[in-house]
Amino acid sequence: MSRSPRRRLARIEPSLEEVLESLPSSRNYKREILEEQIKSGGQKINRTRGWRASSPQRGIERHELKDKCGDACFLDPENEKFPVCSSLRATGGKCGYDCRGIESAIIRSRQYGYPEVTKKAEKLKEQYDCTKPYRARSPRGRKIDYNEFTKVQLQDLLRGKGLPVSGNKAELIARLGGY
Repeated sequence: MSRSPRRRLARIEPSLEEVLESLPSSRNYKREILEEQIKSGGQKINRTRGWRASSPQRGIERHELKDKCGDACFLDPENEKFPVCSSLRATGGKCGYDCRGIESAIIRSRQYGYPEVTKKAEKLKEQYDCTKPYRARSPRGRKIDYNEFTKVQLQDLLRGKGLPVSGNKAELIARLGGY
């Protein structure tokens, strides 16, 4: 069994809108979850947010990912387990690490008792600076227009960042301006 050469991959994290666009219409449940996450404007910020929809599904998607991007996209490449790259569907055919996948691999490897996989994932997490929570980004890196949010949604965002939630809508937007 020959191993494919180790490739250096870039860090790629598609926006939630991009992931939603790439999902097949047959995956209604995941589409609904993503739409709620987008509407909430980042209310549920965590390190694996949106990974379920971006991750390569078992079978064809994982085979295609391994063929195009190599063993580096899996922490257990022989069994195509613990993917750390988004599916080709979600990234438009680009290969690259996704911090949400790395964080998920850490969680699952601990849960199922794979200490070697945990070590690999933690090393990747440090190497690619995956310490910040995944945040909703608008397509092509444009800033989020907070004027479209309600005051309650803005307060929820501020609570998530540990900032004060008092004041009028303009003050809340100004407080979020640095983020």
